[in-house]
Amino acid sequence: MDWSQTAEHIARRLTELSGFTATPGEGCTRLPFTRETREAADYLKAEMAADGLETWEDGAGNVFGRLPGRDSALPCIMCGSHYDSVVCGGNYDGIAGVVCAMELARLLKECGTLDRDFVVAAFMDEEGCRFGSGCFGSRAIMGRITPEYCHSVRDKRDGSTVAQRMKEYGLDPERVAEAAWAPGTIGNYLELHIEQGPVLDAKGIQLGLVDCIVGIQRYMITIHGQSNHAGTTPMDMRLDAMDRAARVIVRAGEIARTKGRGCVATVGYVEAFPGSYNVVPGKAVFSAEMRATEQELVDQMAAEIRQALEEETADGLTFEMEQKANTPPVHLSRRMTEISEGICRDRGFTYRIMPSGAGHDAQIIGQGVEASMLFVPSRQGLSHCPQEHSEYTDLLRAVQVALELIRKL
Repeated sequence: MDWSQTAEHIARRLTELSGFTATPGEGCTRLPFTRETREAADYLKAEMAADGLETWEDGAGNVFGRLPGRDSALPCIMCGSHYDSVVCGGNYDGIAGVVCAMELARLLKECGTLDRDFVVAAFMDEEGCRFGSGCFGSRAIMGRITPEYCHSVRDKRDGSTVAQRMKEYGLDPERVAEAAWAPGTIGNYLELHIEQGPVLDAKGIQLGLVDCIVGIQRYMITIHGQSNHAGTTPMDMRLDAMDRAARVIVRAGEIARTKGRGCVATVGYVEAFPGSYNVVPGKAVFSAEMRATEQELVDQMAAEIRQALEEETADGLTFEMEQKANTPPVHLSRRMTEISEGICRDRGFTYRIMPSGAGHDAQIIGQGVEASMLFVPSRQGLSHCPQEHSEYTDLLRAVQVALELIRKL
């Protein structure tokens, strides 16, 4: 096989896809159901068709390409990732896995017909940074998205619903449930992804074999106090919502550090109302997200943050704690990991069996399908920023392992 051609294909497609962004020169911004996402989806379909794949887009905005096997009635092997991004993010997160899956389809076609179908998947809205709840596309194919969900979940900034944005994008939210794949039709799922962390790069390890993906709970929290004059209201007579929010935010970090065992808690969104220099905030809104490899630890952190809210608002303030996401930890296929481990040893690739601290589509699909993930190093561990970078040679190495894994499966 001409591996240099494979590397060239990966580089070209990632470069061309980087142009579909709302923030040129400031990283990749490809939010769900936007013009940039539509352009990327159309590009992916055209490239898959050029490689001889049967292509289609489902009712959730997912893009697929099928390489037919000898018996399409058998459960398929699916490989892919997501094609949306965070705001001003990088050009590798998610989309590198889609491009690698496309290249795997081309290589598999060269190898000869497989026993079963190989399906490339590009999922819509894994990040969740627009509507607060991610993995929309992968949840849709697993039958976990309904029209009611689309009408009830809103953009946290402009208040529009998923259903409204889907209609603008050309999709019918009333038919979103049709995106579900019947149980048993997906036999294995494989996702290639950048690590998004510093471990592989810092230790000079070529590949990560993911054994577990952390559980995630995400909340939007609102504290209600009383707006008042910033100069004339004594400190001991204030119902300052932002002051109390700040105290809870500090405690969230302390809760995670005290737990240890890889627990993390993050507040990434904060807003005070009315947002004036000389007005005591009467309302504060902030996010809180907890992650751990054990469900018990995630639940404990959420409960302790709720307790902190109760304590900080006990003297006349009130709060709401709205859950936006609740994804349990998922242990991936030990069998697929062991096969990949053997391939790495045979090829002389260095590897590390490791958990993923980031959520992925594999976390959703892996709850009902035998699934596996391969990580490639992220330079300096940077991700979700314009400086995000992974070497094409590292992506090529992951493709080589994945190709052998798929043929063994």
